[in-house]
Amino acid sequence: MKTGKVLVVGILTGFLFLSGGISHVSAAVIQTPSSNEGMTAGAGSGKLVFGVDYSDVLDRKFETSGSGTNSAKGARVTGSKQVHAKVLYAVNQYLNIYGKVGGSDWKDKLNLNNGSQIEVEYKMALSWGIGANGGVSFSKNWQIFYDLQFLSTPSADVQEIRVTQKANSTASGNIEVSQFHLALGIGKEFHTYYDWASVIFPYIGISMSTLRMDHNAVTWSTGTFGDELEEDQLFGVFAGIRFANESNWTLELQGRVGDESSISASVDYRF
Repeated sequence: MKTGKVLVVGILTGFLFLSGGISHVSAAVIQTPSSNEGMTAGAGSGKLVFGVDYSDVLDRKFETSGSGTNSAKGARVTGSKQVHAKVLYAVNQYLNIYGKVGGSDWKDKLNLNNGSQIEVEYKMALSWGIGANGGVSFSKNWQIFYDLQFLSTPSADVQEIRVTQKANSTASGNIEVSQFHLALGIGKEFHTYYDWASVIFPYIGISMSTLRMDHNAVTWSTGTFGDELEEDQLFGVFAGIRFANESNWTLELQGRVGDESSISASVDYRF
């Protein structure tokens, strides 16, 4: 990672933690008598939430600078489906901590300096993550929230390699993927008379994320790719909506563009 990116990450992370009020970004809704949010700041000490997160990364561009014959002059993630079971603990009104474990698959496309285009699909592999979020409420149900998380896919084996759109019988190697997400959002809570959604919370926000993909001897019949690739774009925007009811269930839908193009959904239950 370049020095400039490290500096930006450090400054923003420090700002968010010092301010106190301030992959899928979790909006942390302040607890109200009718709100059930599992990712809820202010759910009360000892409150546990269990849920499932699903994310579909549609596109993300890598920064490339390799000069070797089998180095990439262009590369991007062209797909990644990620499903995680999640457990969250509400520490206090401003802080929730959570962990998640599940699986993710990946696809990437590499335009090599030798003129070949390599498309690689990787098998579904174990992935895990840890994070924290929270928020603060102000003026007539408006809320500011933050989310900070780290995600890792330690090893995903190659499933198929296509060289210039033709399947290649020789395919081996694996990748390691690590992601860091930092988000700041704002939304407003609306109370309704619907049993299925007594609270509706639309929100928007800005995000900063990093993605590193280490290719470990990704090999096909005529070559091997072993570069470490990093994100080309740090910043993005997101928008979403959460539906909560008095039965302690929450459904959340979200879309994201900029740093990556992705859609996500989550279902949570608070105990």
